Amino acid sequence: MPSGLRVVYMPDGQTHERLRATFSPIIALESIGLLLIDPDPVSVGALWSGYLSGRYVEPDLDINIMTESELRVTQDFGFFIGWLWGKYWYPYAKIIPHRHWLSHGAFISTILRLVYLLSPMLFVISLLSTSWFMDYSYTSKKYLLQYYIGLAQADLIHIIADHLHKGHHT
Repeated sequence: MPSGLRVVYMPDGQTHERLRATFSPIIALESIGLLLIDPDPVSVGALWSGYLSGRYVEPDLDINIMTESELRVTQDFGFFIGWLWGKYWYPYAKIIPHRHWLSHGAFISTILRLVYLLSPMLFVISLLSTSWFMDYSYTSKKYLLQYYIGLAQADLIHIIADHLHKGHHT
């Protein structure tokens, strides 16, 4: 093996995908509870959107090669969008080492990826409409929180699977 390279054994993207599907009934139960507390179907949609976007916005975006999530974006949305997605996440992968606590730390890594993902959009919105940006509504914050909760749960499943997997690093 060339010097400087290391072999990393971990669950593959398909395993992470199956685990997200396996745990989706928990999100379904959570959705029912959320509707009982706050009968707002958009909140439930935001929760599910976050959970399902774990298919694309996942901890392994810190890998500096084409990841399973980048491949899924290409398969689901076409070559050009997949290429853009890979280029967009390239700086993230270059800056954050694989399985670092910034990419694989429960909850904090989700916040970091969400900020990275939304920063360009929020920057443009802030330039176009200062009043909207400064008067960010309670409802929008509520939906963003539900999205975060869903994504954080998908991330947690991924992170736990990585830590439980035998042959963590060699």
